This record gives sequence, C-alpha cells and structure tokens, in this order.
Amino acid sequence: MRILYFTLIFFCSIQIWAQDTKKAITLPDWPVKPTALSSLNSPQRDINLSITPNGRFLYFMSGRGQQAWSQSSTSYKGRPEFDGDIWFAEKKNGQWAAPKCLQAPINTHSGEDEPNISADGQTVYFQSWRDDWAVTGGPYYKAELRGEQWENPRGLGTGITRFFRGTGFTATDGMSISPNGRVMVVACGRVYDGPMDLFVSWKNEEGVWSVPERLDVSTRGDERSVFIGADSKTLYFASDGWGGFGKLDIFKTTLEGGATTGELINIGKPFNTPNEDYGFILDAPRNDVYFVQEGDIYYANLGNNVDARIKPEAVVIINGTVREKGKGPLESNLFFRFDETDDILSKARSNGLSGEYSMSLPRYPGEYTLRVNFVEGYPSIEKKVIIDENTPEVLEISFEVDPAATNEPEAEKPKPVVVAKTPSQSMSYIVLFAFDQAVINESSRADLFAIAEAAKKASNYTLTIIGHTDDAGSSDYNQKLSERRAKAVADFFASQGLSAKIAAKGESVPAVANDSDGNKAKNRRVEVVLEVL
Repeated sequence: MRILYFTLIFFCSIQIWAQDTKKAITLPDWPVKPTALSSLNSPQRDINLSITPNGRFLYFMSGRGQQAWSQSSTSYKGRPEFDGDIWFAEKKNGQWAAPKCLQAPINTHSGEDEPNISADGQTVYFQSWRDDWAVTGGPYYKAELRGEQWENPRGLGTGITRFFRGTGFTATDGMSISPNGRVMVVACGRVYDGPMDLFVSWKNEEGVWSVPERLDVSTRGDERSVFIGADSKTLYFASDGWGGFGKLDIFKTTLEGGATTGELINIGKPFNTPNEDYGFILDAPRNDVYFVQEGDIYYANLGNNVDARIKPEAVVIINGTVREKGKGPLESNLFFRFDETDDILSKARSNGLSGEYSMSLPRYPGEYTLRVNFVEGYPSIEKKVIIDENTPEVLEISFEVDPAATNEPEAEKPKPVVVAKTPSQSMSYIVLFAFDQAVINESSRADLFAIAEAAKKASNYTLTIIGHTDDAGSSDYNQKLSERRAKAVADFFASQGLSAKIAAKGESVPAVANDSDGNKAKNRRVEVVLEVL
C-alpha cells in the first residue's frame, strides 16, 4: 500500500508540473466572419469533422437519423436526437453538395461516430460500441471503399482494444488518425458528460497500434474533439482546461513523439467565443477552416497573409488518376518513396471506379519516386518527382498503363507476377533481406501490399511463406534466421488480417550457388506465394 501511495503521489505531481510549466499563447483576432453551412447542418448535432487533404470530401457525425435503423434515445436543444451516423459531403464547383449517409456495413443501430477519412479517401475509420466490440477489435474500426461500396469493416485491435478493455473508458468524443496512417489521437473518459483526456497511439512498421498514452496537453479539465493536420504532426483540439474565452476553446499544438506535445496556441477569435467551440479542421492549401459551435458546422476562409502559427508544417498534396489505356480506371496501390533513404513517406490507393487517388506528404526538398503497383498483373510503373522551393502546394500526377507495353518484365527486382490464371491464380514474390537481418525494407513492404490486396479480394486463398538464408554462419543459426525472416513476413500479412502457412529452410535450398557476394544476397530471401482458388 505504501508503494501504491507513493506512485500515485509521484504520478500526480508529474501531471501538475507538466500543466503548470506549459502556457498557451493566444493568436490575434482574425478579420473573418464564420458562416453556418446550412447545406450540411440539421436541427440535431453535426460534429466530429474530418476532411481529406485535397479539401474535396468532408465527413462528420450527425444525429439527424432518417435511416431505417434510427432510434431516438436522447435530445438536443429540446429536439429528439437519434443514434449517431456517419455522413459525408462532396465539394463540387466550390460548393458542398447535400450530405449522404454511409450505409451498411458501416452505419448500424449501434450508433457510429468520430469518422476519420484517409488522405486518399479510400479508407474511413470510425467508432462503434457494437455489442461485440471487445472481441472484434473495437471500438474503433476501418472500412475500405471499393468503387462506390464501403466494405470489410475491421477493428483496429491490438493496443487500441487492450486500452479500452483495461481502462473501463466507455465514453469518447473525438478521434483522428494522421494522413500518413501512423498516429491516432482519441479523447476519452469514463462518462460522456464528464471530463475527458487526450491519448495517443503509434502504429509500428508491422501495423500494430501501441497502447494509448495520455498526452501531456491533457488537464484536470475537459479535452475533446481532435484533428491531426495534413503534416501528420499538428494537432487541433478543444479544451476548457487552458483558459480562454469561455467554455471549450480550440487549441493547436504539435505531436513530438511519445506523449509529448509542443507549443500550445489558442487560435483566438472569432473561432473561440464564450460558447462551446470545437471540431476545428483546416484545409491548409486553400486556407479554409471548418469548426463546430453549439452543434452546427461553420466555415471561414482565412484569406491571404495568414498567420503561419495556425497552420501545419508545409506539405505537398498530390492528386491524380490511374487508368488503363483505351479502357478506363484501375485500382492500384501508390507509394511515394524518398530516393536518398528508400523510405516510403506516403501511400494511397486509387479507386477502381474513378481511378482517382490523393496523398499528402511533408514538404522536404529532394528527389522522390512515385510508384504504382497493380493487383491485376501489370508490372509496376514509376515517375520521378523533384520537390524544391518552386514546387506548388498541389501537384497533379496521373498514370496510364498500356497493356501492349507490359509484356517485358521489370529487371530491377522481383515483382508480383501472375503465373497462372486457370483454374486458380498465383502471385509470387521474393523478399530480399540485408545480411544477418530479418527486417522488411520499405520497398519490399510496398510490393507486399499488392499481394495483400489481392488476397483480401479473394473468397478463398492460400498464402505460403518460406524463409531462406545464405551459407554464412552455422546451419543451426541460419535455420533460426530463416524462421525469423519468415515470421516477419507472416506478421506483415497478419497486420492486414491475413493468415499464412510458414516454412523455414535455412541455408538448405539456395536459389543460386553461394559463390559470390552477389549470389549470397539473392539467397537471403523469403518466398511468398499467393494462390487464389
């Protein structure tokens, strides 16, 4: 008991110290007049906003009902409020079209909330306290857009589910996942009407989410309604614990790793008032801001000469299409790679119905490669991209694959190749590893995504993974190394919700003779074979 008492005192002292030493600065008043978006708002609450970095799609939660499953379980401003659903609107010719409700399997009678749309617009994350959330990886899920249909909702699971199981938190009010897909921030507490704190989770290279940690910007007051900016680092949130103009005010900070945040900024009037102000999101390239006051969505344009302190770090937005010559749009996976380090900085998926894609990435000068991987058997294609001080904030880069020009295989490294189409389809790939290593590099990871996408589409498949080594070292050591390599690849597919058969051959089955450094490098490999039945 003494140890527990000391721990609690120490923990509380750390939290008080962190809050007492961080002070919020307030930006000067903005010379703009926000307007309510009547085309989006309803008599019920319309909250928890998310926007794609290209500013085209806006997602939000609405209590307006109007669906077959809608049930009125509460009230807002004296009017019945229905179980929440996820709605979205598309901007066409500069105007927001009438919003639409996402249908099953996303929205249900359970009440869905806190939508977060990915940078490419092809994945939506959302919250749902479904009856089986604890065993399906909830309460946060993601679903993928195939053409016009949302499908395959899956729980984020791992550390996220363990956190909610372990803490007993059953109330949330705001979640955001960064455009690069690696950071999640959620506002949660024990009861909805009580104070909430902000928690952050980080996704590792294997796609596993860490158990969320309490961000140091949390107070003994109330923090809610989060949004991560286009740079995947800037965090906007609402709080009544840092002072301000009234109830909840909107603040900006930066995620600095772990549970640490940077400078704290109150974004000022007219976005903050004596009322409840929250739900702030920013379309940085166009200086458009959206936020919520008393349950309604408001809009303002910041104009020119914007105070840079309100914005994320500079980014580049890339939009485009992927098409097959003479036919039409293609679904594909796109990867933006920094040539100097071979790191993948951004990923996207083009829509199979429209061929459109979009991605957001930090604006770092240098030479890059934008690569397109096809699920349908075409070789990958690439374009070189140079980012410098003259690069515009928005780039348009499109691809067209010519079936007549895809007969020759690429020579630079193995790619997924269709080797048989009837009665089944196989895809094979070789993952190469550095000497004495079992870590998948980013370039290979990009190709494995193509195989994963093909497996997800299949009604029945077998995935086989076989690990190998060169002949350096003892045979016992090499056997264990090949097992680690095979497991690393299997773990990647497991993070995509896929199972695999695993085998490890050590040095016993070389692809080529181990008679040179170049040949040894070819033997440090894992074979991946997907058979679609």
